[in-house]
Amino acid sequence: MNERTHPSRNGNDSARPQNPGTRERNVSQVLDSNALDHTDGEGKPIPVTIPIALCDHVTVVYTTRLGGVSTGDYASCNVGGRGGDDPVSVGANRSALARQLHARISLVSQVHSGIAADADLFSDNAAYGYDFSGGAHGDRGPTPAVKADGQVSARAGVALGMFAADCLPVLLADPQAGVIAAAHCGRKGLQAGILANTIGMMRSKGARTDSIVATLGPRICGDCYEAGSDIADESDSPFPGTYTSTPYGGPGTDIPQAALQALRRAGAAPTL
Repeated sequence: MNERTHPSRNGNDSARPQNPGTRERNVSQVLDSNALDHTDGEGKPIPVTIPIALCDHVTVVYTTRLGGVSTGDYASCNVGGRGGDDPVSVGANRSALARQLHARISLVSQVHSGIAADADLFSDNAAYGYDFSGGAHGDRGPTPAVKADGQVSARAGVALGMFAADCLPVLLADPQAGVIAAAHCGRKGLQAGILANTIGMMRSKGARTDSIVATLGPRICGDCYEAGSDIADESDSPFPGTYTSTPYGGPGTDIPQAALQALRRAGAAPTL
């Protein structure tokens, strides 16, 4: 999730003094997160997120499974609309996330492509923002689908959402031009030019290539992505050096390395 906002910092570092001449034994306690109350006094869910300040006025936010109303295998903050979860729960979780971000959430239908979508052309069609993912939300049924794997916006108060599992989310911004972007980078999308196309759309909105910063989100690494020799060769051709040998004995491909090469070719500066 990439949003234009005013980043904030807070923290509380504390240390407990030890009594002279005594030794303390560190005791760790494992908590069952599913047993915690994930709602406020009004029964509204409170998503647990990981915010990171990418640059001035732009915050990257990673969601977790904590702080929602979904149950069972989807507990509890499931925001994915295609896995079989109750659409009402998914809608409630997305609405809670939008409230926490103080932003409208924009979603597209990700198809491992090189297509970037202009989120500034989207309009509200859901309680939480612009849903063009093609999935169900709330009680309204399936949403329209805009097939894309990149989103770009120059509007404040918008959070560009990207779903990722093994694939890599890349979040970008030009803080001077006020342009943000998010890209879903699997091996097929990278080969199709998703990062170059996303950055190209950012430039069309006034971003300068030398002002764009980018961060790579959680993803599978080259040591773990065992893909077979054909796929590894196919990925290594446009991105030399991304062919890997995994600890499991087979060839693999390094998606983060491919993304870094694509960003540098496009002139963007990866920062995190």
